[in-house]
Amino acid sequence: MLESTGGPALPRALARLAARGTPIWFGQASRTPVTLDFFDFFAGPESAAIRHFHYLDSDVALADDLATLVQLVATGRLHPEIGLVTDWADTADVLVQLRDRRIRGNAILTVEDR
Repeated sequence: MLESTGGPALPRALARLAARGTPIWFGQASRTPVTLDFFDFFAGPESAAIRHFHYLDSDVALADDLATLVQLVATGRLHPEIGLVTDWADTADVLVQLRDRRIRGNAILTVEDR
């Protein structure tokens, strides 16, 4: 099970988890903290374990992942939604805009060769 909503969704999803299931928790899009009750969790699926997802926890190099993404875009199999293209110097503002959900899609930061 993948869970990125947070709030009350995670405890409800855990209640439906199969025995020995592994929910992978990778976000909190609802911006509502999750409250898990120890006894409620263990009254549900037997031997379940919650796993936190971290992108860098991989046996594959980041360069390989980026090469795959470039290939998918180049062959038309992936169509990224670009919401903003701006200079690298605007990084701090772009991060605030992304956090506040004022950018739809991806933000592209350009680097000028000096």
